[in-house]
Amino acid sequence: MAEATARGEILWRVASASLDQIGLLPGDVLACRAPAGGLETGAVVVAEVTAPDGEAVLIVRQFLQPSLLVTNASGANGVLNMRDRLSRIVGVLTRAFPAATGRRADAPGGVFHKP
Repeated sequence: MAEATARGEILWRVASASLDQIGLLPGDVLACRAPAGGLETGAVVVAEVTAPDGEAVLIVRQFLQPSLLVTNASGANGVLNMRDRLSRIVGVLTRAFPAATGRRADAPGGVFHKP
């Protein structure tokens, strides 16, 4: 079970560099709220996506209207259309806590592991 903050956010730990170009790196902890209403383009989200083998996995991506989940990495990047796969947004980033010292704590996601 994920840990919750006093604000009701769920905490997730970043496990990949899929959003390293916007400052989110492996080991960072993200505080996310439940999605409510429409999402802004560029919002960082945690999504549950069904993999080809049928297993549900959690990923972190930037959301682009109307239904795209994209990476923003220094390496290869990918796009997932939520209409093409069983998927749902489970969290929207509100705060980030960097794992390494000397980095900004307000940086705006990769597969997540719960801390």
